[in-house]
Amino acid sequence: MASFKSIDDVQSWVNANSEEKLRNAVESGRFASENKRQAEAWLNARDRAQASEEAKSDRALIERSVAAAERSADSARSSAKWAMWAVIVAVVALIASASQYLK
Repeated sequence: MASFKSIDDVQSWVNANSEEKLRNAVESGRFASENKRQAEAWLNARDRAQASEEAKSDRALIERSVAAAERSADSARSSAKWAMWAVIVAVVALIASASQYLK
């Protein structure tokens, strides 16, 4: 079985085997105390790094979503402004056409 004196030893073992095999070995109790401690430290560091990457990815997704929402809000404001102008023109046209019948 492996002998881990440092995190680098664990990394070398993972490179030769796999992270999944390391997780299985730790979970099944195949490593002795020092090896288990080093393996668990490596797995915890790996999990933190993955969580950090996921958080960065989530943040980027949120930033893109916010930007898209801002563009959508700008478009809605512009559409509302033009709709208001269309209503004003329609009212003026209605008054102009109705004035012929009110005389």
